[in-house]
Amino acid sequence: MLPTSTEELIESSVPRTREIPVTDLLGWLASQTGGQRFYWRGRAGDEFAAYGSVNQPATLDEAQQLLQTPGTIVLGAMNFDSASVAWPGFSEFGFRVPRQLIHQSATGTRQQLFDPTEPFADVPMGRETVREFNRSFVRTDEPSESGWSERVSDALDRIDRGEFIKVVPARRTRLEFSEEPDPFELLRQLQRVTPGCSHFLVEGAGGFWIGASPEMLYSRRGRQLRTEAVAGTRRRGVTPAEDEEYGNFLLNDLKESEEHAAVVGMIRDVLEKFADHIDPAGPRHLLKLARVQHLMTEFSAHLRDRVGDADLLRALHPTPATCGLHVVAAREWLRQNEPFSRGYYAGPVGWMSREQSAFAVGLRSGLLQARTLELYAGAGIVRGSRPEREWKELNSKIGDWLALFTGGSAQ
Repeated sequence: MLPTSTEELIESSVPRTREIPVTDLLGWLASQTGGQRFYWRGRAGDEFAAYGSVNQPATLDEAQQLLQTPGTIVLGAMNFDSASVAWPGFSEFGFRVPRQLIHQSATGTRQQLFDPTEPFADVPMGRETVREFNRSFVRTDEPSESGWSERVSDALDRIDRGEFIKVVPARRTRLEFSEEPDPFELLRQLQRVTPGCSHFLVEGAGGFWIGASPEMLYSRRGRQLRTEAVAGTRRRGVTPAEDEEYGNFLLNDLKESEEHAAVVGMIRDVLEKFADHIDPAGPRHLLKLARVQHLMTEFSAHLRDRVGDADLLRALHPTPATCGLHVVAAREWLRQNEPFSRGYYAGPVGWMSREQSAFAVGLRSGLLQARTLELYAGAGIVRGSRPEREWKELNSKIGDWLALFTGGSAQ
């Protein structure tokens, strides 16, 4: 029986731990049958694979309380908008203490049990090779390109009326396959083509959410916090000269710079509230990914005592890069104008413990349900935005996904 109160949970969740050899965590996770599987590999290299649940907190504050127990890890994801409907088979607040977990890092590989009645699951040795999977699909976009233009035009009218400065509508691209793709092979291949990203997989009763996010919401080690502003997008060039041209355009374009500055300002406001020391922000630079490049500014700060992950998640999510500015008005426009629920897309995904934590923004992600893969992408709309240019940006943002099925083409 699962614990029925926080006190019982804290007592029963002190994990048993054993050291094991380096292993293929995705292969191990695919072989587990307990449900609620979770995978994470951050940009810093920490890798987690977990399944099951001994407790599912209902709020961020309950999740924070669970961290009082040494060794406890809470992991998962939550909806972009807490007021929106969850995806079928998923919960709006999807954090939990797992039954069993493997954590692989530069210091070793540790297997942990949070359920005192469960034995350690066998761990296969070695690395699995990437396998081919079905590439045939039929694509539909929601909204269509004409529907997107209408939505962007409405957003620009509201910007002109002063309702908000920026809003970030999303598009859902549905791929229908003739056979069910394997979620673990999808992620394994996505990892190969998206270096420099945080990779994740979250299983719900309705399927798997999978992604490769270029944006870290924050990471914390003790009281030391690292976060970043990632906003402003341009595609990569085909040649080095073209790539440099596009990068210089991004660095000097007024629209892109204003988008980026909005995120920088929001992060500075949060740090001033929660930190007793803020290091000077690094210079704005280009974050170059496989198919797109973004403007990026990095921050580090020392948190005040008693500031927890619940405080940080509430304050840093959502950012102007995924919702808009001003956030309240932009989010209300999204609620009224997006014809689908974002679910976990653009929400926080990651893990936390008493000693450290790491969360990404759930971008470049898709929901796999049987033979259907729904890919989500958004674009920031500000004064001067052009619908056709933003539509091309949406295609660039799902380009890594599409390339898995088209042999490198991502149109």
